[in-house]
Amino acid sequence: MQRVAIAIHRLEALERSFLFMNTNDQVARACVQKSHDVIDEVGLSALFIEIQARLELVALAFSDEARSNALYGRGRWSIVHSSIPAAFTSQILLATFHRHISRLTRAGEICPSATVLLTIANGRTQLLNIADIDLDIFLDEICSVDRRPRAPSTIRPWNEEQLRRFLTHQCGLRCGPSSHRPKGRFVVRHDEAFPVLEALSQNGAIPLTLTHIDAHSDLGTGFGDLSWKDIGGRLLGLPPKDRHTAIPKNGMERISPANYLSYALACRWLRTLTYVHHTQSGDDLMPFFFRDFDPACGVMELRYVPRVHDAHSREELRALPHTLEPPIAFRKIPVDAYRAAELFDYVILCQSPGYTPIEADALIPIFKDYVDFDNSGSDSILGLGLHPRPAGEAQ
Repeated sequence: MQRVAIAIHRLEALERSFLFMNTNDQVARACVQKSHDVIDEVGLSALFIEIQARLELVALAFSDEARSNALYGRGRWSIVHSSIPAAFTSQILLATFHRHISRLTRAGEICPSATVLLTIANGRTQLLNIADIDLDIFLDEICSVDRRPRAPSTIRPWNEEQLRRFLTHQCGLRCGPSSHRPKGRFVVRHDEAFPVLEALSQNGAIPLTLTHIDAHSDLGTGFGDLSWKDIGGRLLGLPPKDRHTAIPKNGMERISPANYLSYALACRWLRTLTYVHHTQSGDDLMPFFFRDFDPACGVMELRYVPRVHDAHSREELRALPHTLEPPIAFRKIPVDAYRAAELFDYVILCQSPGYTPIEADALIPIFKDYVDFDNSGSDSILGLGLHPRPAGEAQ
């Protein structure tokens, strides 16, 4: 306990240096690194237990209105109990825990208490910056038809040098020790990213800014995909917190690798969406999900249309009574022009075996130099001995 108290005292001292010195980027980075070192020395779990205990002591000191304001980013919680160090409201401690908190996760699920800590530490909802990457973006051609069973192909993937240049210079990822890499999850099918997004967002409690780096938009534009009708005519009529449990698993509306992202939007998990597309793609956007049905407007605005099945044209659909969802900023950019504006907090990598040749699997282990994947048994998962599910779903 004494070591934990000393660690907290050192973090407070670092915060004072960070807040009251005329800091530049170099000093700020040094303060953050020292905070990392302090937490490494004492152990994040021990420090978190102490912080959680102190937070529980003052939980009743916050009114319901204050909690609501903090949850939705309005105002700032006041620290009203001396047992909570001032450092717990600082940006430096937030940045420090933001890099280390994933050590408290198990089986890829975000610890709810850790999420609460991040929210309280910043006094508002923490915005997580997520990279959602599909291996099919790194091919010289795109494939929109499931080609399983997989076989050697004439479609060529990027070479190692191209991939490392992209991850470093365009995505801002660093090759180095685990403490310097964002956490991540490897998935085989892209709809497996849906529960990961749910866990990261805590079903909407923490808004996500998502960069979708993929040869396909995954917004339900595949042949025979009727997910947009289910979303617009039924799902959006439910309370946002209940939508994730009401997503169909069967039929033409079922969640799939081709539409999981539209269902994430319907659940209100995303604050912004950037679609980084292949140079040969980018035109596969669903107009129904955009303001005034205009994919070029830069705003996604889903609409609840109870009588959606009565419409037989865009004009009829536009004229039907509807309720608009909160707007979501949208940007589309080709992969060769993309540059990340901020560091990523979490990275999802998808193999998509139906849309990538066997040769592309050689790129997967390279990601381990830049992302600290939290899959159990990651060495076997991030290798070549995968057993994808049968073919049958379009992307």
